[in-house]
Amino acid sequence: MREEIQRITQMVQDGKLTPEEASDLIEAITAGSRTERAEGEEREEGARRDTFDELFKAVDRVTRDAMERVNWPEIAEKIRSATRTGWDRIKTDLEQVGRGDWKNLFGRHTEEKKQELELDIEPGATLRFDLPNGDVKVIGGSSDPKVVARAEIRGKDEEETRRRADAWTLLLEQTGDEAVLKIPGQGSGTVHTDLEVYVPAGVKLDVKTASGDVEIRNTRAAVKLTTHSGNCSISGAADRLTVVATSGDVSVKEFDGTQMTVETRSGDISLNEVHANINVRTASGDLSLNKVTGDAISAEAISGDVDVVFAEPFDGACNLRAVNGDIHIAAPDGSSCRVILSSISGEVSSGVSLRDEIRSEKRLTGTLGDGDGSLDASAISGDVSLEMKSSA
Repeated sequence: MREEIQRITQMVQDGKLTPEEASDLIEAITAGSRTERAEGEEREEGARRDTFDELFKAVDRVTRDAMERVNWPEIAEKIRSATRTGWDRIKTDLEQVGRGDWKNLFGRHTEEKKQELELDIEPGATLRFDLPNGDVKVIGGSSDPKVVARAEIRGKDEEETRRRADAWTLLLEQTGDEAVLKIPGQGSGTVHTDLEVYVPAGVKLDVKTASGDVEIRNTRAAVKLTTHSGNCSISGAADRLTVVATSGDVSVKEFDGTQMTVETRSGDISLNEVHANINVRTASGDLSLNKVTGDAISAEAISGDVDVVFAEPFDGACNLRAVNGDIHIAAPDGSSCRVILSSISGEVSSGVSLRDEIRSEKRLTGTLGDGDGSLDASAISGDVSLEMKSSA
């Protein structure tokens, strides 16, 4: 199969593929790639070198099932019969594909369609949906639960586009306390869908997206969000919150619950007015925890700063780690914990008076109050500092 792909790619390089035929080929490849992403398998995020490297990366991510659906002899015959066309344009479009941007690719026909679907769901139930391409907005506290979808549907020509638009429709499957929203066109690369979802307060969410921003407000219930690319903003959730992102900033506000877990490979994480046990990690980005409380707080950044401001006197367990970045902590008066601050190649400082303080160039230990909890902050390449939180 790899040899067939290499042969087809060489034909593209030789200019024997029209834009329409290139679009068909890449769409088949990308369908498999999106399916694989939805299944949560990791994929390599290496540096881009040239257009063909990007195409091979896409090919390597294709699932076996997707490849079996492609009629390679037919595609090869089309390529052999094609005439030389603008290779520069094809390279530009392939680069678009590498960025996940399929909208209006190769000048295809598009048609917009809007659909509203009544949502019969009660507080305590769970709503699940998987959106491969598009933005999501979920608003809680609604007395008129519904889904509003705006789809941009693409086709090779006007007839195909109209046929796809006529067939496109949302479906809702409900079983017990679970509702599953089915969004047509998943993984096909032919539909871009923006969703607005209105639910009563207390409805739990399980959302997956591949490409697009996500905004969730005032649901007052648990949220589980998995996203590949896009910024995420969540406010007014409750109980448990889990966010796993590959690329994009994550912002969480006004969360009162038991457990919060937020992870991203590339992007900043910002928490504001959060009361819960907290576990946040980023490979590349800053961590900002402002006005937070919890019995257990953990924050780790490989490349980025960590900034923590406690909302009230702290007596829990807090572990902060930074590989290449600074750590700054602001603790209110009345905090009670054992303190360990250390850095391998940075400076360590404290503006707070510690009992039993032991200070060296790279390490500082001591006790705040009665020492009921623990505050452990360490950096490899960066400064670590502790100060008294301002009363303002």
